[in-house]
Amino acid sequence: MKTTLNIQNLKCGGCANTIIKNISAIDAINNISVNVAESLVSFEYESVEKLAAVHFKQIKTYLKLMNIKNGLLLNFNVDLMKEGVHRIFNNSGI
Repeated sequence: MKTTLNIQNLKCGGCANTIIKNISAIDAINNISVNVAESLVSFEYESVEKLAAVHFKQIKTYLKLMNIKNGLLLNFNVDLMKEGVHRIFNNSGI
């Protein structure tokens, strides 16, 4: 699937490079493009029909390894985006 996000305060090529670098680090993300003039970021991603328990365990592992308190697991394959947003907490004593 392809999605486009409107990013506030996207003003320079340095910001664009940072966005591309960080999004490129995510597995299953391809064809990232940043349009600074229109403040848009577009990318393609692999999607699954439904999130499984392994997806939640995987993000908890990432949070623990990177010593991050919380993160988001997003499923874009839903009718309303609020149904696809899951906030995950790392309760491993940070």
